[in-house]
Amino acid sequence: MGAWLARRTARWRVPPSRWLPPATAVAQGALVACALLSTSAYTLGYLGRLAGTGGRLADLGRFTEVAELTAVLASLVAYLVVVPMAWWLIWASRRRMSTEPDLGRSQWRIVWRRIGLLGVAVFGPPLVGAVVTGERALTVAPAWTLAEVPLAALALWALGAYLLLGYWMRRVCLRVGLVGLAIHLVVRRVKLLPTWMVEWPTVGGALRLSDAEAQYLVFFTLSVMAFGFVVLGTMMLAARPLMTPGPVILTPPPVPQLPGPIPTSASARPPEPVREFDLPRYSSGRVMRRLDI
Repeated sequence: MGAWLARRTARWRVPPSRWLPPATAVAQGALVACALLSTSAYTLGYLGRLAGTGGRLADLGRFTEVAELTAVLASLVAYLVVVPMAWWLIWASRRRMSTEPDLGRSQWRIVWRRIGLLGVAVFGPPLVGAVVTGERALTVAPAWTLAEVPLAALALWALGAYLLLGYWMRRVCLRVGLVGLAIHLVVRRVKLLPTWMVEWPTVGGALRLSDAEAQYLVFFTLSVMAFGFVVLGTMMLAARPLMTPGPVILTPPPVPQLPGPIPTSASARPPEPVREFDLPRYSSGRVMRRLDI
């Protein structure tokens, strides 16, 4: 019975290389949809607010309440369900696609393309609403996210060795962090951003915000910053390049040869045989020398 069940399950089993790419695409698409729904709802809620003078969010109108509730629910679903699932599928896809380099590179480009769509979904609606309607307060959330999330990435890079981050994760954190540091220097030194954007939580001021509007913008900014960290984490997961697997050949280091005895000319040549010559002698047997001649 057990063998029969094993054969049946093996027959209907789908290899991971076939279901992982579609599942990753669905998870990333759901994450983009949640981010787009949340930021769009917050943007529409701020644009559809009533001119309330009280200190409660309910004073902004029924439409703003519904929009805020929709944005909060979409954010919670994204943070608690969609983000862990998408990150696990990206991690599993990266491990599986390394066995198929040609297919893996094409799929990985699609993964990075969806990360770009996620960034557009996070920053697009408030920026479009600010440009179309002229509401300068809608640019607060994207500006603070672009200024704060890269600095957190720089801190992650500094603590990368202690947080057990891989080389490519630390590389992404360093690049994003340097961009955030440049943004901070430009904001503080050059004063590219106006004062109303730097001091946005103040009630009244240049933005002329009521207490309820300032509180609404705080929640809006926190939600966009959380999605900014999701974008950063997804980039860190997808940062490692695909490697072509193969056998690992371990070659020992070359061992230097020890110097041997240096051969000399005498030892290199074979000794010549001793030749005997008959020297001229006297009758007495004494050898005749040259001076005797």
